[in-house]
Amino acid sequence: MVEEEVGITPFINPVNCGSRKDWYRTITSSNVAFCYANSGTMDVLTKNVKKLCPGANRGRVMYMHNALRYWTTWRGKVTNYNTCYSFDAPQEIVKVEIL
Repeated sequence: MVEEEVGITPFINPVNCGSRKDWYRTITSSNVAFCYANSGTMDVLTKNVKKLCPGANRGRVMYMHNALRYWTTWRGKVTNYNTCYSFDAPQEIVKVEIL
């Protein structure tokens, strides 16, 4: 039996961003967006992420810095879907979690 994190279901999935800003988005320093929908936790590998935009979601990411892993603060839901939170420097994202 596989243990899941408390309150998290494995239904998160990547989606095509298109013009939607209500998805949970990670945006690279070259303005490439990666979007995620639904609750859960997902392993990813996205380099040079500069911004996190929660949209209509409450979420966080795990990132690598100097070979250590850190969780960001929980962010969202926001009413202005253009709201984004920036890293001081681009980071490598290794996990996305949405409630």
